[in-house]
Amino acid sequence: MNRIATTGLNNSDNLLLSKTLSIMTGYDLIVGQSYSLFAHRYDLKPDINLCQWPESFIYCMGAFTERLIAEQRYGENFVSQGSVLKELLWLMPRSNQTDFIHEASIIKSMEKVIVNYAAKYYDVIFVYSDTANTKNGKSEENAGTSLKDSINLLEANNLLYQIIDASDKESALSAMVNVLGVSPILSAGKALTKAQRELSFK
Repeated sequence: MNRIATTGLNNSDNLLLSKTLSIMTGYDLIVGQSYSLFAHRYDLKPDINLCQWPESFIYCMGAFTERLIAEQRYGENFVSQGSVLKELLWLMPRSNQTDFIHEASIIKSMEKVIVNYAAKYYDVIFVYSDTANTKNGKSEENAGTSLKDSINLLEANNLLYQIIDASDKESALSAMVNVLGVSPILSAGKALTKAQRELSFK
């Protein structure tokens, strides 16, 4: 089985790499729903940066639940873009911003549940990094998620992961296929072109 989770980078780059990997391997791609859909469903603030407690928890709990259901449907082989770790990585820094002990405790409890799921259910966790942007002083932050946050979470919970340098996308994709030990259906270059074309039509 190759149940793959991805994290790191911003949403667009993460999606492009994850979609291309799914094309190369023939695995299903699972994409989390956008915050705006959850905001409409649960009557949250339209801007994610304005989320306060308990709105931020409602968003993360809803996203985790829907992602879990989706991943269980796909079974043995899939690429989960963002994975169940995405919203947790966004939520965790907020535990340092609250004065209420019970709020921090709830976040910590949610961390335990999600990390336990990730440890049992993901076969491979790829953490995308972009050394070119990092060297240029550009941030890899995305709504509270960064390479450092991802690695800290994974290491603190003894989760195995592979760091993938995404500054050269074709090399990154080839490296991931090698880790998975599969023969690609398309070359990295052709799959990347196909993924870019398909995403541009959405």
